[in-house]
Amino acid sequence: MSIELHCHTLFSIDAGGTPENLVDVAATNGVSFLSITEHNHLGSCARGAARAATHGITYIPGVELDTTFNNTWCHILGLGIDPANPILQQVVTRNHDTYVHRFRSYYTILRELGFQWTMEDIEEGLPRYYPTHPSPIATFFAVRRFMHEQGCGADFDAYHQTINARLAATERPPEEQFLDFETIFNAIHTAGGVVILAHVGHYFHQDIPAQVNFIRKIIAAGCDGFETHHFRNVAFSNIDTLLELRSELNCLASGGSDCHHAPSSRPLGASGITREIAKPLLERLLPTTATP
Repeated sequence: MSIELHCHTLFSIDAGGTPENLVDVAATNGVSFLSITEHNHLGSCARGAARAATHGITYIPGVELDTTFNNTWCHILGLGIDPANPILQQVVTRNHDTYVHRFRSYYTILRELGFQWTMEDIEEGLPRYYPTHPSPIATFFAVRRFMHEQGCGADFDAYHQTINARLAATERPPEEQFLDFETIFNAIHTAGGVVILAHVGHYFHQDIPAQVNFIRKIIAAGCDGFETHHFRNVAFSNIDTLLELRSELNCLASGGSDCHHAPSSRPLGASGITREIAKPLLERLLPTTATP
């Protein structure tokens, strides 16, 4: 038995594979508790749950939302949410729309740098990049795949670095900014979910004191817990520090592979989170269900 509470499919702009495929791989890998947490999208919730039922997997609806806390961009997992909650739906839609607005600015600079293809050219490839997605959108991830198809994928990094540098030098308009932490936090709780800080090692690369400080502040602000088991934390050998901090703060611990295309080099269910560590979270998410 393993636990997988952070993974993605084609409903995330940077991922691939269908929810059904991911669940099938999870079943093969012995996953018993599963949450697909798409970036600012709820599209996999119903499909993932339906497929999980055929395998006897306990499915936990989830989402991963972009926000800013303490002047730091971060990701927040909402686990055990009601995907039909109208307030959460509004928040997720608003955050997802941010991608569209950001890409308009991105594409404008891309054309200024000599990119010869039109927006229509990029959008024509979206059904190939995100098959079965009813309404995929163009982002720089689609541009990267498109350029590889055109045989000029090696040029993408130069474009991307230049564009990001120019965008970073200007203040983004409100429509290009993700919603604030309080709004995200309240929406997840209103939808019955648990608020979990994702992959703290991503924001402070191998800087353990900074990670600890950030976790303390966001838990004090009301976050229910944080992701102790993520490949960035495990790879940099600071997992013991995070587990001690979790015990000190008496908050919830979560874990997941952060797989973006199953099967992948980060196998589903391989985060290393144990039944003992995950039990308080699962009891919170599944109060009427026997937990491991």
